[in-house]
Amino acid sequence: MYLAKEHLDRYHDAKGYIEGTPDLVVEVLSPSTAAYDRVEKFDAYRRAEVPWVWLVDQETLVVEEYQRTAEGYLGVGVVGAETPFRPRLFPAWQVDLSRAVASR
Repeated sequence: MYLAKEHLDRYHDAKGYIEGTPDLVVEVLSPSTAAYDRVEKFDAYRRAEVPWVWLVDQETLVVEEYQRTAEGYLGVGVVGAETPFRPRLFPAWQVDLSRAVASR
């Protein structure tokens, strides 16, 4: 999870958790729970009105980026391990997943 600077008041250090909605949730899909993560957890994020959700397939390293809209989540990007991930949420940032593949 990620909280923007303007929402850091949602994190309770003494309790060790976020109270309220994070700005981003990154869900790493495991083969045994991928269907649950894609349906049940994704719906929980929708109900909580999480603005951004990234799904990362740990087997293929495909990253899917979703942005919450009034109509629901809109898929705004999908990249495989061979393509650097440049999230819309952080336009100046990129992750080179091919390096993760090489280190396996």
